[in-house]
Amino acid sequence: MGRRILVIGAGTRVSPEADPPVGNGRAMAVLAAREGARVAAADVDADALQGTVDWLAREGHEAVALLLQANHARLDAARAAVREAAERLDPADPHTFSRAVRARVATGSCAVNAALDEFLVGLRS
Repeated sequence: MGRRILVIGAGTRVSPEADPPVGNGRAMAVLAAREGARVAAADVDADALQGTVDWLAREGHEAVALLLQANHARLDAARAAVREAAERLDPADPHTFSRAVRARVATGSCAVNAALDEFLVGLRS
């Protein structure tokens, strides 16, 4: 079993620059895939998310794309993203997500971190 990572905000916003920089979320998703992790890429922007999935595909990596329906700063949306990532990264055993590489993310709130903690505590119960 390889590592698994959920990257929320994996898309890169469209920029008017001629040669725009890669966003942090996309960079993390690409680097994790290059290092052998299975990636769940999540974003609220479908086009930005697809850009990351396409980038990974060009490099020979497969990503689980999660189009977020709500702002991940909301705890219910964060819970749903964590749960869906775990189920889709390893449908045979979503519990393996607990052994995944866990990236703490900086958000306006700590909803994603709280959702990860709740998910992992639930696995131990």
